[in-house]
Amino acid sequence: VSSLYILVPRHIRQKPRNDPIHIRWRLFAVLFVTALTQAVYPYLFCDAGRFGYIPRKDVGRYLGWSYWRGHHCELSALAHSMVLFSAPLLTQLIQALITVSNHLNAKGRRSGTWLSRLFQNNYSSSTQFLRDIIVAPFAEEATFRGCMVAPLLSANYSVMQVTFLAPLFFGIAHVHHMVLKLQNGVPFTMALIGSMVQFTYTYLFGAYSAYAFIRTGSVIAVYLSHAFCNFMGLPDLHFLQKSSKLYRY
Repeated sequence: VSSLYILVPRHIRQKPRNDPIHIRWRLFAVLFVTALTQAVYPYLFCDAGRFGYIPRKDVGRYLGWSYWRGHHCELSALAHSMVLFSAPLLTQLIQALITVSNHLNAKGRRSGTWLSRLFQNNYSSSTQFLRDIIVAPFAEEATFRGCMVAPLLSANYSVMQVTFLAPLFFGIAHVHHMVLKLQNGVPFTMALIGSMVQFTYTYLFGAYSAYAFIRTGSVIAVYLSHAFCNFMGLPDLHFLQKSSKLYRY
């Protein structure tokens, strides 16, 4: 997190969060630090001769770049996440069918595909998509799961203890958004409440992802799950309102 303030120039940080130049600088900072952590990890936590440390020859396995317990499907965590999002996925499918129906019924009008509309509604630029779906979830999983879970397990913490301890770091790493809100003029109380809500759901997701990482032993598996959850966002329950076009379904 500190790299976003140290490596990104001040005049860039003053730009809006979704400004393409700001996003590119943040991506550079995050990718640089992620690569650095992977490179120095063996020198910090790997020593076969000391209790609680990880043998250096197994570093790739513990970082999540190979399997811990035999062969597991890389799509297992993603499939489980899709089950959890079954209701929002169903609403997306219904909305897609409605959009296609409107498109077929339109006379001479170009309405585009439902997928392009969905992309445009969530991301106004390719740099935002690159940040939220590609780089951010990959860097977070490689760091907060790949680099933090193994040392805790090797220190004789149980699986359940690690599952609920590791995401504390993940949740705290998102608290810095409160500073950005204050800089944008958001009242302190509202910024605090917003940050606490964000900490809560990032902590819960971090626990879910940490357990999935322990079970699969794969950074790619939890990355795919994380990217999917970022794409879906928090469950949209607007279809429960009578004013929604999806209410009757």
